[in-house]
Amino acid sequence: MKNLSPTFLRSFIVIISFLICAKAGAQTPAGNPVVDARILATAIAGGASQKQVILNIINANSPTHYSDYNAMRNALDPKVVTFLGLPAADAASAQIKSTAMNVTGKVEAQGTSLSPTDGIDALSSFIADRFKQEIEIAFLDTLRARISRVRELRNLFPATYAVLQQNDPFQYTSFLETLKESLNKDVNNMPDDVGHFLETDPYHLAATKPWYMPTLIVYQDLLNIVKGQSVVSVLDTLNTGSLFKSMKADTTYNPYFRMVAVFSRLLTNPDAPSAWLTTRAISSDLGQDNFKAFCGLLLIKEKGELQKIKFDNQPLYGLILTNYDLNKFTGLYNWMLDVDQSLTQLLASYSNITLQYKANKPISGSQVIDCGNALIASVDTVFLGFPFASVGVALSPAIKKVQTDFSANANNIMVLVNIAADVKDKNYGLALVSGVNGMINYLQTTNITPKTLDLISKYGNFAVAVATAQSSADMETALSSAALPAGSYRIKRNSFFDISLNAYAGVFGGVESFSGSVPSNVKSSSASAGFSAPVGLTFSWGSTKNDKLTGSSYTLFLSVVDVGAVTSFRLTHDAASTLPNLTWGNVIAPGGYFVYGFKNSPLSLGFGAQYGPQLSSVSTTSAVTLPSAWSARIFLAVDIPVFSFFTKTEN
Repeated sequence: MKNLSPTFLRSFIVIISFLICAKAGAQTPAGNPVVDARILATAIAGGASQKQVILNIINANSPTHYSDYNAMRNALDPKVVTFLGLPAADAASAQIKSTAMNVTGKVEAQGTSLSPTDGIDALSSFIADRFKQEIEIAFLDTLRARISRVRELRNLFPATYAVLQQNDPFQYTSFLETLKESLNKDVNNMPDDVGHFLETDPYHLAATKPWYMPTLIVYQDLLNIVKGQSVVSVLDTLNTGSLFKSMKADTTYNPYFRMVAVFSRLLTNPDAPSAWLTTRAISSDLGQDNFKAFCGLLLIKEKGELQKIKFDNQPLYGLILTNYDLNKFTGLYNWMLDVDQSLTQLLASYSNITLQYKANKPISGSQVIDCGNALIASVDTVFLGFPFASVGVALSPAIKKVQTDFSANANNIMVLVNIAADVKDKNYGLALVSGVNGMINYLQTTNITPKTLDLISKYGNFAVAVATAQSSADMETALSSAALPAGSYRIKRNSFFDISLNAYAGVFGGVESFSGSVPSNVKSSSASAGFSAPVGLTFSWGSTKNDKLTGSSYTLFLSVVDVGAVTSFRLTHDAASTLPNLTWGNVIAPGGYFVYGFKNSPLSLGFGAQYGPQLSSVSTTSAVTLPSAWSARIFLAVDIPVFSFFTKTEN
């Protein structure tokens, strides 16, 4: 076998080198420093013959597109050119044109006649139901006033606030359904409403508590992720959101959030933009020989952000340039692997949520909590684990304080996250408790007074109760639909004259005297008190001043029956289906009263006399009756018109 000549060997080496370079040049850059670092390092080692490859890679990783190698080399920071060791420019290299455009894409995150007993029960049930409705309307009027004055209530129940401002409880039947819908909307939107309210910094805490906005940013990002927004896009844009922009540029938290965004983008898989690179892929692409090339691409791709990321007033951009040492930067490499691992866990929890959406299944509270913990852990890894020593920064007290403060406030974030979790599980009462306690724990301020907290608790529990309430019994619903709507006491308050069939349900006190024989344990004459519900005819005049109605009324009331015993029973036993046999004679109670109707209130004060009724008390199995007695009474009752026969609204 002949020996190979030196000329042949040189030619063979040139051909092999050409094929290797051609293969490298044919590779399309990913536009990701992690993935492209190996190709760039090989191309730089290849010298001037690899300028086209170098140009393509830098164009793919640069915000600026360069037309040729010379333009690229001259435009880059000279320190970066030296750092990377890029081949020198020459006349021939001007012919090297860009062949790869840096194309980026956005992934969009992607409801026969009645017997006397039945008639009395129906009338009593209606009065009992209307009694409660009138009390509810008075409550709703108070809620309207409270919610108008208390900003916490307005922001916690925005839909309900709008309904109360635009609708009148006077139209009770339709109003209650509208109110129910708005309350249901508010309790389900509670996580967002709490977040939007705190975003406005209502207690002026952001200036004195550096952790205030950062913890809100993490909470709002979680809500976006839970709604199905891509977890990668959420973190990639962490440094562009409105809440981030509201933080001062020199705040101690600012560089950390910028770093989360930068390294989320760096670790995004170019072949699957909705996921991050695996640690195996990073280990494969970022060997010891390629890490410097990665740092160079990082400096080019994220120059603007790296110049804004400052520690002790030193931009990270300059720190990498001046302090690069492969042995020291091993810490940065290991930190990147830790960050990627935490991001992978976050992606897994997000994937569980997207699977639920794809299957048209509801998300559970435990999934929300898992995602919240994973998101906090990812941000915490950046905050706590960044290798400051690797880039030449001493771990100053200010840096340590940021790390400890954020970790301490992670619990506050989770208190807010629990609101979202409870709402997803339809535990609205717990969500309300979490919301109130969360505001106390998170804000750590005395600006929320105990009175405000009591109001949030009181009306919040009411909101939860109404939003989940069931409809009334069929008979009571039918009777209520046929009668005047609750709140119709206003008719007599706001008319010059009115004639109605009316009931007054409330408490009374007075004296009574029986006309017949009574049991030995009952005195023939004595003081009396109890619950009364007389029904009869009313003749009412609205109170006036200077020929204008003032909102109160005067009424002559002629009672016919008094179903107070059955009404009192129905107030606490509205689900009972049967009563003992009764007759209309048991509840006959003729009488006369003068009644004053309080201004803008369903309450009325009356005094007068009546005869009867015989019925004293009732249960599901028995009824106590006594002979009819004459009684003089004074009562405080809810005014319940049943039917209006005549109304005069003009003088």
